[in-house]
Amino acid sequence: MAKLDPFLGNAGTTRVTFSGPALTVAPMAAQPLSMTLHGSATNAAKYGSLSAPGGALDLRWSIDQASDRLRLRWTETGGPRIAAPPSGRGFGSRVIRTTIHDQLGGEVVFEWQPDGLVCLMDLPLGRVVARTDSGRRA
Repeated sequence: MAKLDPFLGNAGTTRVTFSGPALTVAPMAAQPLSMTLHGSATNAAKYGSLSAPGGALDLRWSIDQASDRLRLRWTETGGPRIAAPPSGRGFGSRVIRTTIHDQLGGEVVFEWQPDGLVCLMDLPLGRVVARTDSGRRA
């Protein structure tokens, strides 16, 4: 994700970490999921953890086979302290909510914690993860 490139650094100096099983994003989900992550990265760089020296971002995902869901957890730490959730919804958060809900059929929750934003995205596996030739999810 090009928006995060300046924060990836060299080994041992990265401010961004990724963790989750290998998967292939379904073609119809690639653009909306990319838009969501780009919008989140832009907000982190402008207002959140990546706007401050020493701030960090952790993006984790997991597949819940039992409920047929892809779960993403975007966690920002070390940025400007958050005294309270924003009083309104900015353009970026509205785009993220609409994209996740309307285009991907998922849910998104923003948790405004004092040390940074935690964004939880819960997506239907069948809409966001491609199937392999054997019919299994990639």
